[in-house]
Amino acid sequence: MGGYPTNRKRVYLSVECLDQRELPSASPLPIPINSPPVRTASVMAASILNDRQNIQFGVTVHLEGIGDRAFRNDQWAGTKAQGRRLEGFQINLDHPVSGLGLRYKAHLQGTGDTGWVPAGQFIGTRGQSLRLEGFAMELTGPQASNYVVVYRAHVQDLGDTREFWNGQFAGTRGQSLRVEAMFVSILPRGNYQPPPVEPVRDLRMVWGWSLANAVSTAVPNGLSWLGITRSIDTERFIYDSRSDRVDFTVTVTYKQKVFGQTLWTIRASVEGWINLSNPSPATFRIGRVNVSGVSGWDVTQIAASVVQFFRENASEIRRS
Repeated sequence: MGGYPTNRKRVYLSVECLDQRELPSASPLPIPINSPPVRTASVMAASILNDRQNIQFGVTVHLEGIGDRAFRNDQWAGTKAQGRRLEGFQINLDHPVSGLGLRYKAHLQGTGDTGWVPAGQFIGTRGQSLRLEGFAMELTGPQASNYVVVYRAHVQDLGDTREFWNGQFAGTRGQSLRVEAMFVSILPRGNYQPPPVEPVRDLRMVWGWSLANAVSTAVPNGLSWLGITRSIDTERFIYDSRSDRVDFTVTVTYKQKVFGQTLWTIRASVEGWINLSNPSPATFRIGRVNVSGVSGWDVTQIAASVVQFFRENASEIRRS
């Protein structure tokens, strides 16, 4: 029967690299965290330069066990050290600037990435106990080039993230980690200098889930009625901005359990690299393949799915 393991061999499906170089590898109410307001160094400097030009707005967040709470720009909206998840948020501009808009999207537990929604609309959930795991914001309109939206997240087990801006994703995907608070500012572009970003970045916690999901469309499912399960994990996702290339490894694991006992486990790996400037099959080749222990594998389809993923997400990966 096709589509699942047929014996107990350990097998490996590899995408052979053209270049073998290695890259570097609780109280009932929230404790106030905004008195005095906490600001990052660059945002604080920008405010000192010309605070009157900063866009003023309100941030409403929906907090686990509390509900909606209102905060302001340049404040941490949410809680810290209480283990409370953010479940959604909404931003309302006090006095909109002509020709300047704001939109945002989120990564939600059980749903994944949402689409973009404009300022003034709530994004997330209420009453479903679903955590917000990440978000992105960007400015729109003819005046967008004159301003910058800067934001950070406070993430479970990780603490405060670095600053992100103009469409970059803040948070995690596929790690089951909750966002507990967010910090957002909108200021004139001339008042903000983005912090330096390392040329080689480990983006597994941001993009690993999405790549694994792309691979999942091209490999056989498990068969639950036989106790056969399938799990897919991205073990490596390294982006090098100097060469505009991503090195990746995705592992697919099949297991059969009967009455709680594991009868066998088979793992297969998809690994290689791809150049974001030209994400096509020509940028990597499929080399040695051994799928003798797994039926239903279509190597060509796996390659096509990986290429399509990078074509669709190249711009956002560069900004991560």
